Amino acid sequence: MIRVNVKELEGKKVLEYDLYTDKGKLICPRGTQLTPGKILQLSYTKLFRQIEENVPQPEPEKIEPKPVHVAVVKEPRSTEILEEPADWDSVIDKNVKVTVLKSTREFLSDIEEGKSPDVAMCEVVRDKLVAEVAEKVEQVDYLGQLRMFDEYTYSHNVNVSALSVALAMKIGMKQNDIKDLALATLLHDIGKMRIPKEVLNKPGRLTDKEFQVMKLHAQLGFQVIKEELKLPYKISRVALEHQERFSGSGYPRNLKGDEIGLFSQICAIADVYDAISSKRVYKPARTSKETIKIMLNEGSASFNPSLLYKFVHMCNYSDE
Repeated sequence: MIRVNVKELEGKKVLEYDLYTDKGKLICPRGTQLTPGKILQLSYTKLFRQIEENVPQPEPEKIEPKPVHVAVVKEPRSTEILEEPADWDSVIDKNVKVTVLKSTREFLSDIEEGKSPDVAMCEVVRDKLVAEVAEKVEQVDYLGQLRMFDEYTYSHNVNVSALSVALAMKIGMKQNDIKDLALATLLHDIGKMRIPKEVLNKPGRLTDKEFQVMKLHAQLGFQVIKEELKLPYKISRVALEHQERFSGSGYPRNLKGDEIGLFSQICAIADVYDAISSKRVYKPARTSKETIKIMLNEGSASFNPSLLYKFVHMCNYSDE
């Protein structure tokens, strides 16, 4: 038998050969549907297949040097489904939480009132978030422990930034890039402050016309960050692209795959996770397990599969 790298299965819909354990036990027969959850499940196991003449042999795997991680995020301790308990405690320092949420509320309120926020204040929030996540990420049993809760408009931006930083650390992103990502994701929804409140806070389903208005927040945010805050394109780009989807079904430009920037791909995952698992005026909060199942069902239609699987690992979740 020969070893199978689980990455060979990504992008395939159906398994083309039987998969075995290293002891020769059949664990996944030919013809199995390769859902994102099934691929994630298989990633926990050493996989082998029989040598067949009609199966093309993969090129030998190149061993690349591992990047130096800024921080190490714990892998799941087991392959069972782990549900976040309702009574978990956030590991974020209370003083940091108060400062970060207060400052975020202030600079978002400035945008809502037509003022330009203090960039230095945004950078202080960024630095506190990055430092706190780097210090605490190894202490968490559940990814939700890095989140903060306040009025959704304010806490959502902070949570998306914290979750994005954690994922960036997981993939070994450089420190300077992590700081840029933290600021970009903190500001990703800033355009919503220029959307009429009757649309932004509507408790029911938006009409088609209202949804078209809501979609403008991506371009509005890009303009605010680029023209008013005078921040680099790599940061303003996230506001513009965080609603793009990996298959090209998002907005505003229907970008797909790697046409979408890496920062934006990371932000999209953190953004959807926090939005679905947060309570809103028009919907109850979903549990972390429910949220991850929804995201896995979306799979590569919405997200970069490689980044999604790494994020799911961080959530201590398996589809077993």
